[in-house]
Amino acid sequence: MIRTYVFSIVTVLCLLLVARHAAADAASDRATLAEAFTKLSSYAAGVARDAAKSDDRVLRKKLAPAATDIADDLTRLAQRVRKDTAYSALAKNVAELGTDAATLIEIADDAEDKVERKTFRAQAVALEQGIAAVRKVLETMRDADSKPAPMRDGAFQQLVEAIKAASFDDEKLAVVRHAAQSNWFRAAQIGAVMDLLSFDDGKVDAAAAMWPRMTDPENSFVIFNKLTFDSSKEKLRKRVGK
Repeated sequence: MIRTYVFSIVTVLCLLLVARHAAADAASDRATLAEAFTKLSSYAAGVARDAAKSDDRVLRKKLAPAATDIADDLTRLAQRVRKDTAYSALAKNVAELGTDAATLIEIADDAEDKVERKTFRAQAVALEQGIAAVRKVLETMRDADSKPAPMRDGAFQQLVEAIKAASFDDEKLAVVRHAAQSNWFRAAQIGAVMDLLSFDDGKVDAAAAMWPRMTDPENSFVIFNKLTFDSSKEKLRKRVGK
């Protein structure tokens, strides 16, 4: 009987997608990703074993070894992800595996027996889709890792205390500008700094200084909401090119 592990694969991939958003640390992401590779490897190995038992020469001589190669590659990827291999490198390898899985579909289409052709094609398609899903997650991880990280909460709190220690807005702004030279900020952090300035002009100056170092510009509405007057909001828009 053709082995089907599609349910397990889909379950693990869903866990992987959730893990990227909810995991407390990178180790959890990598452990879940390694599990996905392992499940896909087991699936490919099962396809290979069933193909090797077939009376169809195409399935036995071509599809079985091709599926075995994919299973072996997936096992190696599971090992590499545990060794902290860069997500960009893993994404490239998975893209190559996707091509191999597509070839597997073509091989299955050459089977003589109609039932086996349909069954093995479905297996090959499932494998290709599983690999494509992992690739998509890897590319998301790769892109996320390429983005600058905002100040950690502890370091940001130290910045807040330094700003508070300054007596006047001009002095506070000097601290802000110095910090903006080498740090990145979330929009909410920029808004928190603006709250430490007494007047709208100072808030605009602080926001303008930190704006190029914002990691989540899609949340810039938080910054504009810190300004009391429409004229101040328009002033900030002109200064940041919005």
